[in-house]
Amino acid sequence: NNQNIKMLGYLSRKKTLGILKVSDIYIHSAYPGGGLSTSLLEAMYCQNAVIATPNEGANEIIKNNHNGILIKKSHPKYISQAILQLFKNKEILPKLSQKAKITIKEKINWKKSVQKYENEFKKILARK
Repeated sequence: NNQNIKMLGYLSRKKTLGILKVSDIYIHSAYPGGGLSTSLLEAMYCQNAVIATPNEGANEIIKNNHNGILIKKSHPKYISQAILQLFKNKEILPKLSQKAKITIKEKINWKKSVQKYENEFKKILARK
């Protein structure tokens, strides 16, 4: 049903996050050339089941069928296969959604990152 698919274009950050919070699936069909995508991380944190190409850092943060679905390339055939996979197995969507948020909390965490840098600086200073 086309009524459930929305191509939104530019929206304010507040409106975007509001939409992500009530969405079930986020399709990140990016092409090569960008860095780690903020929108991908936000969708994962909002517990969307993510279908993504390996581009823009998705392959660094998504483990296929664990916290999202990685597809070969941005093509309707691969996107539709992944969507069907989610609908055919009703248990996979909540599992991927929950693991996505856990991944973001564990891997994209300023406190942990700062602590790692502080530990490295302490090691360097201890050598002097």
